[in-house]
Amino acid sequence: MTDDVRRVAKALRAEMSLPEMLMWDGMAHDIGDRPERDIQRDKWLNNKGLEVYRVAARDVLADPEEAVEGIVIVTLNRLNLLAP
Repeated sequence: MTDDVRRVAKALRAEMSLPEMLMWDGMAHDIGDRPERDIQRDKWLNNKGLEVYRVAARDVLADPEEAVEGIVIVTLNRLNLLAP
């Protein structure tokens, strides 16, 4: 892939419409070297004391309040602050 093609592809990804974002959400993490890159990024973050919790853009767009509630619940669970 030439630098020009790469530059155009990057610009197109940055300007995606909502349907394009929904179509590509999550799928991009399943192709090419992305799964391995995600694993390596997660390991690096874990080594820094951080945990990864992924929320699909599709879920955030469909119900932002539920997405936030899920993040809060996961966070409280991980901090052992959620009552049993």
